[in-house]
Amino acid sequence: MTPKDAEYYQVKNGDRIKVEVSGEHGVIYKEAVIRVSQKSKLAFHLDTDEANAANAKGTSLA
Repeated sequence: MTPKDAEYYQVKNGDRIKVEVSGEHGVIYKEAVIRVSQKSKLAFHLDTDEANAANAKGTSLA
């Protein structure tokens, strides 16, 4: 996320948060790491195994 996003959500680089991914098999990730950079955008990235476990699609909400 950008520094502006981090300020809005009151988090900083390296913070760990819980993220709930919606879907048929909703999943809560308890230790998602915040990355802050001017070159970033607000997004949550899953690897293939994590996405499959949640049955997440490109349109799933987090």
